[in-house]
Amino acid sequence: MSKSMWIGLLILAAFVVVLIMTQGKVSVNLFSKVVTLKTSYALLAAAGVGVVAGALLRK
Repeated sequence: MSKSMWIGLLILAAFVVVLIMTQGKVSVNLFSKVVTLKTSYALLAAAGVGVVAGALLRK
């Protein structure tokens, strides 16, 4: 594997560890409704949005 693939795997592993260790809850206001999520789910959703935005901007 190339060096950049190893670095990507290390970053992914660090992110997974952060998700596992994160505790707490986040309240999100969606229009007039308040939704409470676990912090780890909110971080995962933010990462997913970042991946999609990066993929769209790359094209």
